[in-house]
Amino acid sequence: MKRAHGKDVGYVKAWHAIQKGCVLLVVVTKDANNQIFPIAFGVADSENNESYEWYFRELRKAIGIRKDLMFLSDRHKAIANGIAKVFPECYHEFDDFMSQIAVVDKKTFNYLMEEPPGRWARSHYPRQLYDMLKTNIVESMNNVLRRARELPLLTMMDFIQEKLQSWFYERRTTAEGIFREISNWAEATLEEKIKPTFKFRVLPIDRLKFNVKEGGMEFIVDLDKRTCDCSKFQLDEIPCEHAIAAIGSIYQKTSAFCSTYYSRDFWLKTYGGQVNSIGDSTIWVIPDNVK
Repeated sequence: MKRAHGKDVGYVKAWHAIQKGCVLLVVVTKDANNQIFPIAFGVADSENNESYEWYFRELRKAIGIRKDLMFLSDRHKAIANGIAKVFPECYHEFDDFMSQIAVVDKKTFNYLMEEPPGRWARSHYPRQLYDMLKTNIVESMNNVLRRARELPLLTMMDFIQEKLQSWFYERRTTAEGIFREISNWAEATLEEKIKPTFKFRVLPIDRLKFNVKEGGMEFIVDLDKRTCDCSKFQLDEIPCEHAIAAIGSIYQKTSAFCSTYYSRDFWLKTYGGQVNSIGDSTIWVIPDNVK
């Protein structure tokens, strides 16, 4: 899953297909090259608690237990209920604090909960809204699947399989063809940040700790801990402008201070598998108990 703000981020969305009583459930994230990466598809009769509990249980079987996991969605209540039941670790810390508030002052607790926590709680909606904390990604996936949702169920699933097969092949080929240490997107992101750094002053504090001056502001950059006072370095896990200036002052590779998530190796592993078709029905081997 894509890392953002120190967490693995998954986007949950459901779309109604053309067949009556058919809802397509999808969880997507982004890969090391900032491209859409579908994690799981599911088909249910409707958006309800039972459907999402089943879907998230199957998802948990696939991805296992992940400590720092964050889901973003359109706030459908059934999604929230399913996540809370199947992935309770995503909400434990927030719920513990809210329980303490409820014990001390029930009136304050009720007042706070009048609005969805995602609108005011940092644990549910971090303060700085970078691209990974917006749901544009699911709308992009919506555009990909728009025509497919107009097809009969099995034809729709064939379309999804073919699309994933194509994506895996093309992206694996692209990753194999580069010789840098990080993905194309990560490299381009770093290059965009370099220009402003020429105006910064970098004053060393220690071997890997620096005071970076930008205009009238100062930022402490710790390359050992990979942090900066602007918070972007530790949240995005890719060097910010101040970190780039500090790294340049000691003549090190900027890419070496990116999270391994953005590495070429990680990118290749993401698409290391293959998405195969189920073949023609005439050659299927069907168990006797299914016939």
